[in-house]
Amino acid sequence: MKDRLSNKKEILSRYIINDIYPEEHIISLGRKCNSNCIYCINNAGKDSTEMLDLKTGKKIIDFIFTIPKDYYYIEFTGGEPFENFDVLFKLTDYAKNKAFLLNKDIHFSVVSNLIDLKPEYIKFIIRNNITICTSLDGPKHLHNKTRKSPYYKDTYSNTLKNLKKIIYYSKKGVIETPNIITTVTKYSLAYPKEIVDEYIKLNISRIQLGFLEPLGRAENLWKSIGYTYKDYLDFYFKAINYIIYLNIKKEIPVYEKGLLLLLRSVLTQNNSRHRAIDIANRLAYDCKGNIYPSDETRIIGEEKDFTFKILNVENNNFNSFIHNKKTILFLISNFQELINPLCSKCPYSFYCKITTHYSYICSGRIFGNMIDSERCQLFNKIFEFIFKKLEDKEIRKLFNIWIELYP
Repeated sequence: MKDRLSNKKEILSRYIINDIYPEEHIISLGRKCNSNCIYCINNAGKDSTEMLDLKTGKKIIDFIFTIPKDYYYIEFTGGEPFENFDVLFKLTDYAKNKAFLLNKDIHFSVVSNLIDLKPEYIKFIIRNNITICTSLDGPKHLHNKTRKSPYYKDTYSNTLKNLKKIIYYSKKGVIETPNIITTVTKYSLAYPKEIVDEYIKLNISRIQLGFLEPLGRAENLWKSIGYTYKDYLDFYFKAINYIIYLNIKKEIPVYEKGLLLLLRSVLTQNNSRHRAIDIANRLAYDCKGNIYPSDETRIIGEEKDFTFKILNVENNNFNSFIHNKKTILFLISNFQELINPLCSKCPYSFYCKITTHYSYICSGRIFGNMIDSERCQLFNKIFEFIFKKLEDKEIRKLFNIWIELYP
């Protein structure tokens, strides 16, 4: 009987049955940006006029609160969200008041390049206990090469100065520790240790080494800034081995976010929250109130390809959304092991995190043959790397410590 209950629990967790209530919501405040990053998947820039207005923003918030949850995580992105600060400020207050009236919990994050952090922005961040997500692509020469700005020649120094302010307030317990991501371009490949060391100098334990997505400017410049999955793996494994060395030999507690998510799935079998299940875990909204199953598909929609657009928040609620045929289609598309015969034979299919939008980018089809894609080969090699590392008792112990210590 215990075995049957255990198997039932695993199936419910694995296929998120009766749990399709997304708590993470990504709202675009517009494409206007004070930066001009060479790989920007959103094609953001200083001349963009596409901005979220308050009326549409409130309708997005109203839609979110029709989802039967006790807790909501709302992330504001762009462009640069602080370029639309008035709407950001008022929407945050509107959502907080709504949460109070409905007896719900809510948390906010803002994705900012931190090039320009005005005093009123800092007050806003502290007042609303906002988590800041930002980018740091490595040492000064590397960061300035990839994250350019029409207003600032040295974006690295500006970002670092303002990032240290956020870290200062997080150390005082006023706000959360910022989330920092490195977007890996061809220029990054020679500097795995140096990039990790940038996090160490800031006393940040959470490292994130993001694979470059072939979207927006990155797609157009792929020949000059892109790479093969083998190039990335060479970089990534050097960085991970260095992180392991820092933990075991230097007793410096750092980890890599992507690896931790995969380790959590492999070692705990608690998979539903830690694989890329769009719709069940997260939704994204553009400036016009259109709803998408992920932020990447929202970006595809902003390039006038509405394949992934499901509904608009106008005159809709979560009940109409969840029964929409496209919602069901995109939900099913997350489970490659059920819909792709070749994936079903793969020993790693349960842990696989290849997303629907990537299948669409590679093949032009939602249900692409992912086993032929570079991303599939990338994950196969990463899983081989993980299981090889788990044979080492000291490293396995370290990985279990990561799972226990870090959310």
